[in-house]
Amino acid sequence: MKGLWIILAAVIACLGIPASSASEPNTADQLRKVAITFNNNYSKNSIGPVYDRWDTQSQKIITRNEYIHRHQLCATNPGAAIIGLISKIGNQYWQVHYSIDQANLIDYWSYINGAWRFSLYKSNPDAVALYKLSLSEYERKVGCKP
Repeated sequence: MKGLWIILAAVIACLGIPASSASEPNTADQLRKVAITFNNNYSKNSIGPVYDRWDTQSQKIITRNEYIHRHQLCATNPGAAIIGLISKIGNQYWQVHYSIDQANLIDYWSYINGAWRFSLYKSNPDAVALYKLSLSEYERKVGCKP
């Protein structure tokens, strides 16, 4: 039985599912840690773990494989994010304020079933529209292909 748990943990790690997802603390400190890792992964184009943090609604926009594929074709280099204020708004969402190259941005996160989940819909509606485009339209819009 112990061997089965080891195999299951390896599969979860390969899928990019946060190992601690079932027991992450519902605290601002934990959200800060998650947001730092999330933004570091995005800035390094380590896109799979970024997608894995999305909430279910956001994951319905595009498949994980297609998301990774698009970012491989049109890699971004937004620079390092500096995480600032984290605050709870309402009953469902938390805001994570951050800056990249002096641009101030806000991401929206929820604590769902023991894990912190990123809302692409609330954080970046423009990206939602981009990911709904065909691949050729996406490439043209983001400027990685004429």
